[in-house]
Amino acid sequence: MRKSSPSQLSLFSVSLREYVTFIACVFVSLIFIFSNSNPQVEAIRAMVVGLSAYLVESSTADQAAENAEVQRLRQRATELMLENSKLREAALQYRQLQTMLNFKERSKFDLVAARVIAIQKDKFVRSVVLDAGTADGVRKNMPVVVPEGLCGKIIRADDNSSVAQLLVDHSFRVAGRIERTRVDGIVSYEGGDYCLLKEVPRNANVQAGDVVITSGFSEIFPPNIRIGVVKEAKEDLRSMFKTIKLAPAVDFSRIENVFVMTSLHPDST
Repeated sequence: MRKSSPSQLSLFSVSLREYVTFIACVFVSLIFIFSNSNPQVEAIRAMVVGLSAYLVESSTADQAAENAEVQRLRQRATELMLENSKLREAALQYRQLQTMLNFKERSKFDLVAARVIAIQKDKFVRSVVLDAGTADGVRKNMPVVVPEGLCGKIIRADDNSSVAQLLVDHSFRVAGRIERTRVDGIVSYEGGDYCLLKEVPRNANVQAGDVVITSGFSEIFPPNIRIGVVKEAKEDLRSMFKTIKLAPAVDFSRIENVFVMTSLHPDST
């Protein structure tokens, strides 16, 4: 370990001694200033006290002004964030409503627009409450659709509201058809993210990516409404039928506006 030379220790001792002496002199001077009653000393003391108070007040005022400015900027940032969120939401709603309007104009069926006002989830029925009822022409068993595809059907209709059972309800059934090969089956929901296309023969031509539509073999649903897309088709040698997983065309976690098909027959116009 390197040792300090005598000259370095001497310089360090002198510097420390001078520093301590300076502090002591300042301290003693302050004691004399604040304990001396001489008019000139009192004038100096008053000046020092006034200067200290001014510096403290200036510092406090500057800090208060800075805090106020920070608070103002934070409030403005919050206002801009909320305004931006409102504009974003308005743009999304506009695009959705524009899509709905285009769908209605292209449709050959009579459609009644309805808004989802409540979502019902219980052990027996998964459904939504709509703000359209018998006064709008809505009746039990009418199909419920959106531009993306089939949502479900009306199971109860009151004067100004109705309840629609969703495709992703365990007791819902609809006759489906592979659009590409015209193979028929029955679509049902078994839980999770997928539906099943049942009663499709084991040797049927079904591939992932095939679109499934309503077959029209029903008194409720007209043909060619999109139901979903095949995600997986497996053969089971122990069964006569394929195991087919189907991803619904509709995102049921995001439905807000729907159409009720009040007529199963295309318009003549």
